[in-house]
Amino acid sequence: MFVAGLGESYSKVFLFGKFDPNWEAAAVLPRARHSLACGVVSHPATEVVAAGGMLLGDDGGPTDAVDVYSVAQDSWRSATPLPNAVTGAVAIPFRGRFVLIGGRGGSGQDLDSVLDYDAAEWKARSRVLNRPVHAPGAIILSEAMFKLSMKSLNSDLNAPTSTLLKNVLKC
Repeated sequence: MFVAGLGESYSKVFLFGKFDPNWEAAAVLPRARHSLACGVVSHPATEVVAAGGMLLGDDGGPTDAVDVYSVAQDSWRSATPLPNAVTGAVAIPFRGRFVLIGGRGGSGQDLDSVLDYDAAEWKARSRVLNRPVHAPGAIILSEAMFKLSMKSLNSDLNAPTSTLLKNVLKC
């Protein structure tokens, strides 16, 4: 397991079970932030991509920053930035890479974007969400990608199951 954006400075990173079943401190994030999305890529080596998030201090606000963590070397490098600043997006594994879904943009608007991270670059998917979402939950079901926004369901939690399922959008 990999957890980033912790501590008072939001720059701490921890790995669980790298060498044994314990939490181990890893190299700190080069750009401290919270509400970032992390995804794993494994070609040619296992790396974790930390995308977007909310910067702190004088530079505070959503960022387009992308940093890549090498598990083998316990080090970070900068990577191609996101097309736009985003915070509160979610990254999910999808067909050997990962996809970044939704979030909130630099001007505070919720996003309907779906971005692929493939070969160290970001590609917008041709299909976007049918409504903007911030901080969505996401899962993979039967090799089809679905997303479920708890924000959009909050007012519908007492609705019949059929109504709730209509809020699950195929991407």
